[in-house]
Amino acid sequence: MPTPLNETGLYEGFSLGLGTTSAHLIAAPNIKNKNRIVMVSIGASVQNQISERLEVRIPELTNTKFKFVNLCQPSQDINDWLTSADVWSTVTSRLSSAGVLNSEIQVAWLQDDILEDTASIFPASPQAVKAGFISLINKLKTNFPKLKQIFISGRPYSGFSDDPKHDEPKGYHNGWACRWVVEDQINNLIPKTPWICDSIYLWTDGENARVDGLSVIQANYNADGIHLSSSGKTKFGDYMFDKFKTHSVSSKYFFSNIKLDFFSK
Repeated sequence: MPTPLNETGLYEGFSLGLGTTSAHLIAAPNIKNKNRIVMVSIGASVQNQISERLEVRIPELTNTKFKFVNLCQPSQDINDWLTSADVWSTVTSRLSSAGVLNSEIQVAWLQDDILEDTASIFPASPQAVKAGFISLINKLKTNFPKLKQIFISGRPYSGFSDDPKHDEPKGYHNGWACRWVVEDQINNLIPKTPWICDSIYLWTDGENARVDGLSVIQANYNADGIHLSSSGKTKFGDYMFDKFKTHSVSSKYFFSNIKLDFFSK
């Protein structure tokens, strides 16, 4: 279906209309590296696929104090993360297998949605997702007491699917939800900790390239139009890896050549 680019004005992400500002980036809290720096990913199946590609790339870093743990779980949307004991049992198991304590987690990458909403009405649908994100962020803050930074990213384009739980404008609306979460933090409507950033953005208008050149084709997806093919997994996983390496905040602990002693304040 057509992507509603003009519901409240043009919003493509990347360089247009994101919640994160330059001042907000500067306000990011320092990450302490007394022992090591742990980042986790939170989300469902597509986030899981992208995280699996990140796991392949992480060994390229020479920062031995950085550890990434994929906590994403297929088919588990925001409401599942809020209510399912099984989801958190899996989290506990994965952290234990990785030798990581909840108290070591300082950074999270979050991407998810509310799948029961198949109407996709603007602005009600992304407002509901925004509220879900805020509730989930509060839960993450409780379960990971040292959590300082959350990178929240809108879903990739989902217009190759005709499943109403996923079809566009679901992906597009998700980006609005991320933007509004960050704007609420900037406007002091939600707590300042953990700091939240939406400046790494995955949605594209399908095959129409964004201003930075990123686009997707149907071959980047499996037959269901939702889950990523091998090429899509590589495309988005490499995109995230490169963005984390060059982002003004995450590069300070993600990029291999940065000296971490600066962040032990």
